[in-house]
Amino acid sequence: MNGSGELDLEMHYRDTEHLRVLIANERRDRLALVAPIVAALGHEVIAREIDVEDVGPVTARERPDVALVGLVTLKKNKEY
Repeated sequence: MNGSGELDLEMHYRDTEHLRVLIANERRDRLALVAPIVAALGHEVIAREIDVEDVGPVTARERPDVALVGLVTLKKNKEY
């Protein structure tokens, strides 16, 4: 909040210059593609996860600034 009690929503370029990024994807090839791009942009990849069950605990432990999550849910039709 600023001095007048209003929220100060102004964001400066320096506020996002270096982010700690968690990347999650069930496909290893996608992790391998995205991680170097994030690093080349000047950010730090702090975690790479594949299993959806691990994303929550790792996020809670590492507290990333941002998470890039791409998970696939496939519905399988079963006949009984």
